[in-house]
Amino acid sequence: MGSNTKANNSGLPHLAPKRLILAASIAALFCGFSAPAFSADSEALLDKLREKGVLSEEEYQQMRTDARAERRAQALKEANEEEKKAKKAESAASELTGRFRDGFSWESGDKENSISLSGRIQADYRRFSNDSGSVTSPSGASADTFDIRRAYLGVSGKLYNDWTFELTTDLAADTIEYAWINYKFSDLVQTRIGAFKMPFSYEELTSSRLIDFQERSLANALVPGKEQALSIYGSPTKWSSYAVAYSNGQGKEGDEVNATVDDKDLIARVAANFAEAFSIPNTVIHLGLGYTTGTVPMNTAATTTNNVPSGRTEGRGLTFFTGPGFVNGTDVGLTEYDRKRDGIEGILAWGPVKLQSEFIRANFSGTATGVEFDRDITASYAALSWLI
Repeated sequence: MGSNTKANNSGLPHLAPKRLILAASIAALFCGFSAPAFSADSEALLDKLREKGVLSEEEYQQMRTDARAERRAQALKEANEEEKKAKKAESAASELTGRFRDGFSWESGDKENSISLSGRIQADYRRFSNDSGSVTSPSGASADTFDIRRAYLGVSGKLYNDWTFELTTDLAADTIEYAWINYKFSDLVQTRIGAFKMPFSYEELTSSRLIDFQERSLANALVPGKEQALSIYGSPTKWSSYAVAYSNGQGKEGDEVNATVDDKDLIARVAANFAEAFSIPNTVIHLGLGYTTGTVPMNTAATTTNNVPSGRTEGRGLTFFTGPGFVNGTDVGLTEYDRKRDGIEGILAWGPVKLQSEFIRANFSGTATGVEFDRDITASYAALSWLI
């Protein structure tokens, strides 16, 4: 059997055209294999080609050496790429990505950490048809004025996916509106400590950005609002929630200052959307119940009329209701009183139409000037709206 192999001037074997085409095809075939496939299948193919005499020993050795070198180079390239991917994934967890949506926010690559800056300004102009007061004793509450109602600036965020926090100040009132830290055990149980809204009254729990009217109802004067407290809350189901708070009962910046009467308020609320429970589409059937109880100290034993909530018009104008003392218009000798509040809230909504209502009762009881008292203040509202 004759051989078609010839030597060229370089000393390397010279292949006849047909065998050159065959070798080139085999080489192209090998280059198309992945590294794991070449290690078994391609070398077996080379062995068979050598056995059948298609490849000489010299050709076989050369092609196997080139293919193995290519395989090593490919494996090294893939290892480098995997290492780069691993390093990128590792560094991405700590990289912050910024965006602007409802304020400026930054989030880590693993989405377990974030921080946001937000704020809002609400401005009013109030004009009254009749001035009240007198030249010597004018009433600022009824003066025509521009007013910065709120000027909130806050920072909030998330740490390790389970810890959240917020610190928001009201520059217009020079007060701290929110200052809390929260830990989420699960959707069923979360805990929060600091200054935040107490779990009472749907209207109060709704942000001033989202309420249906420019002002909250007059019933809002009876609810706890923002206070310093410890709270446990959660959602047993997607359509129900509960919350319990243990509060100072002294307002959002109210520390306990009376060492002898430093009892706390217990505040609780449960709520459910039965339309979601029964999978009724495009509908809300909301019912909520709230309750508070606690003992409140008087700031002074002198006569005072500041112990009962007062109310003013929706335009934040004249104070038209001021609670007198519990006994005969005075509270001389009163050092503390018991305060209980309960409320019921309901919402019926279908599409853009919504009926919302609340009833709230506040009870005050105790002893002043040797006389026992037990007083109730009730308030309610009903609002029908059609969102266009």
